[in-house]
Amino acid sequence: MVSCRIVVHQLRYWREASSTYHPYGLFLMSDGRRLMSWATVYIVCGSGGNGVPNRKYHLEFDDRLRKNAVISDDTDGNSVHARMDKNSKHLADMHRELDYYHSDPGVRDFIDNIVNSIGTIGQATATDYVRIAHGHLCLDYMASKLKRQQECTYKELNWREVYTRTWKYFQRQGLHRTYYKERS
Repeated sequence: MVSCRIVVHQLRYWREASSTYHPYGLFLMSDGRRLMSWATVYIVCGSGGNGVPNRKYHLEFDDRLRKNAVISDDTDGNSVHARMDKNSKHLADMHRELDYYHSDPGVRDFIDNIVNSIGTIGQATATDYVRIAHGHLCLDYMASKLKRQQECTYKELNWREVYTRTWKYFQRQGLHRTYYKERS
């Protein structure tokens, strides 16, 4: 068996003050101080302010879902959005890629947990939650894409355009027809 140690160093060549990503080198060293392997990892440090659209934008997109009869008028999506954004302050711009609940299996597990814990939630409400969660993902995707293309902040985006493009994307993906099916 070879004895080795892991050495961590902050990489100094990265000096972009506004960046939320800080690279660290992980070096696997043998006892004889020989480099056996290495990797660069990026630690995300951010305020979340630039990393995600404000909750109000998600709630406004929920209104579009209601207007188009995709979700019920009396379904409150605030708890869904709260869960979806739970780690966004720590993960900043990378929250969509790094947060498990920003994936199809994560959405499924989250809704299953609600159904199993509350017990009284009906099929229609669970379906609304699934659609709200997918709307949240689509809005994050489209807003981030437009923000990169236009090189602006979330506040500077034309949100009317974002909602229109998100709605079209949501429909193209067939998400307006998704429904919750209980696992057997």
